Amino acid sequence: MSRRISFAAAIREGIEQEMDRVKDIVYFGIDVRQSPWGFTRDLVKKFGRERIVNTPIAESAIVGTGIGSAMMGLKVVSELMFEDFATLAMDHIYNNMGSWYYMTNGQYKVPLTVITTTGGGTRTGYGHSQALYPLFMSAPGIHVCVPSTPYDAKGLIISALRSDTPVVYSADRILVVSDIQGDVPEEEYAVPISGPPSAVSSQTEFYIQVIPGDTKKGQLVKDVLNRLRELVPDERAALVSQIPQEDMMRVLPAGGGKLNL
Repeated sequence: MSRRISFAAAIREGIEQEMDRVKDIVYFGIDVRQSPWGFTRDLVKKFGRERIVNTPIAESAIVGTGIGSAMMGLKVVSELMFEDFATLAMDHIYNNMGSWYYMTNGQYKVPLTVITTTGGGTRTGYGHSQALYPLFMSAPGIHVCVPSTPYDAKGLIISALRSDTPVVYSADRILVVSDIQGDVPEEEYAVPISGPPSAVSSQTEFYIQVIPGDTKKGQLVKDVLNRLRELVPDERAALVSQIPQEDMMRVLPAGGGKLNL
């Protein structure tokens, strides 16, 4: 049965259901027992301090601890409060997170989800408002998810937690803090990370491909074709197949500028 819930509540529900199902999931991050974004709000009461772990303000350590714990057999979520601070953990994200499986010829998997919030528009100011997910797209061996609806938010976080491949899960901050709601089933379900983009609307003359955070803008100009669900694996083939040759496509990242797909 579906009901309408917020974007952040959908993420929290997906995390809770998967932590119920898999007892080896642990969650690391700054103030995650209090949960400033609501992803783990009150979950410490249910799962305990051993599974919902407050960390120091040290992004490199948060991701590095996640990598080591995942290699030793746990399923791990490492939360970075702002995507801007992922730059402090880039050595782990670029050189370790997606590489260990291949460097060890499959002996070590890294089932790690790095969840973070991205983009501006929430008055968080300098150093807290960038959209850096294009950087993660060039890191080897990881998936990059960018949900744009509560339905996708829950389904993709469940898929990320079930994946043996490392995932960067980038949640748009406007959607996280907004009261926008969407239909989300109460039961658990997974949106495939390698699945097709979700359709919004189409026009016969001109199309715009909108990345999460710009969905409202795209609807105002009535030129939206699809919402991207994930940036890695690459969805270009699915997108191009839906656009007539004489028409045009733009990609508008929520942080401004353009994303070259």
